[in-house]
Amino acid sequence: QDQPVRQRPAVQPGDATETTDTLVVDSATQNVSGPENGRVFVYEGNVDARIGTFRLQADKITVYEATNKIIAEGNVVFDQGDLQRITGSRAEWNYRSKTGFFVNSTGFTNQTQDGTRLYFTADRVERVSLDTLVATNVQVTACEEDIPKWSFHAKRARIQTGDRVRVYAPNLRIKGIPIIYLPYASVSIKPRRSEERRVG
Repeated sequence: QDQPVRQRPAVQPGDATETTDTLVVDSATQNVSGPENGRVFVYEGNVDARIGTFRLQADKITVYEATNKIIAEGNVVFDQGDLQRITGSRAEWNYRSKTGFFVNSTGFTNQTQDGTRLYFTADRVERVSLDTLVATNVQVTACEEDIPKWSFHAKRARIQTGDRVRVYAPNLRIKGIPIIYLPYASVSIKPRRSEERRVG
């Protein structure tokens, strides 16, 4: 059985905040190629990569040491503690900046104090910063049913963890049937009781 491989990303000068981040990858098989400081690691079979509070699982993960890039393929699941989950068929993720994108995605946001989570399905979800996602061709809802009681459908939505989901030019659907088109919709996901949801 292969032993877990622990990779310590090279730390750039002045970037002291990342010095404790160590990428830990477990898998059924692994291959390594390329020169030192430019190695390419290929992991296959129940791959589980962790760094800090972040976890990325997939059928296959390729790690490019020189660029700190991960390409994940097949049954991709990305978790940021309890704050966020994104799944997809494929992902590219930078394990230093914690940014990247996910294709054919589903996911959910942090849970508010009253227990609400927002669920989303999108063609593409881009993680543009530590707390912000941009979803393309997206459905957003708080319902867990296959056909949600209500949902917003839009070409673009911006999800800020612990704050708010902003949906641009959405149509509101009730049980899958379009009801009304709106210029903008906003749903609070702040972790406090004074929840507010507004559309306009």
